[in-house]
Amino acid sequence: MTATLTTPSRSTRGAGPRMAARVPAGWVDEPYTRFRLAPCSPTIGAEVHGLALGEPLDDATFADLHRALLEWKVLFVRDAGLTSTAHHALGLRWGPLESHPFVKLVSDGQSDEQPAVVR
Repeated sequence: MTATLTTPSRSTRGAGPRMAARVPAGWVDEPYTRFRLAPCSPTIGAEVHGLALGEPLDDATFADLHRALLEWKVLFVRDAGLTSTAHHALGLRWGPLESHPFVKLVSDGQSDEQPAVVR
């Protein structure tokens, strides 16, 4: 007895690549009022315009930025005006920072225990 292998037809296995959803089911799409976004592709990546990250963000602006990160997965902010201190403070808004195990940086005014921004 010989076995016969059959290949599924194109209609049963799908036709070509499938587009991934940018947001999960149930996502409430609301406009961003504190900055503008320019998508870089249909599903991932957007440029942020009109937001100065060098200054501390109020809670509402940070909430919009966090929602944009969840929606677009990658955000590009050109000429953000971030100093190392401002970059560190912004990162802390998302939670505790991790230190890179192979890079030990200590900037002026930082102790060994404080995570540093690697640039």
